Amino acid sequence: MYQRNLRVPIEKGVRQGDTISPKLFTTALNHAMLQLDWDDKGINIDGKKLSNLRFADDIVLISQRQEELQQMVKESNEVGKVIGLTMNAPRQWS
Repeated sequence: MYQRNLRVPIEKGVRQGDTISPKLFTTALNHAMLQLDWDDKGINIDGKKLSNLRFADDIVLISQRQEELQQMVKESNEVGKVIGLTMNAPRQWS
């Protein structure tokens, strides 16, 4: 009666303003961020590395070295493209 290999083509996304939308976005973003191997990147706080802070669709990348930060920007842009995200130019480089 039920087929386990049933595929449903997705023709459009969720309606604008639907309450599931932010949950789906957060799930997709979290999955993409887990693809990054940043265990050794970022700053050290109490023996743990902190490489990014996220809130909604904003991400702050954290590093003590400019070269590392540039690499993190490149890597996050690459994994974002896989799920259809594009990076806006940063508001401020510090």
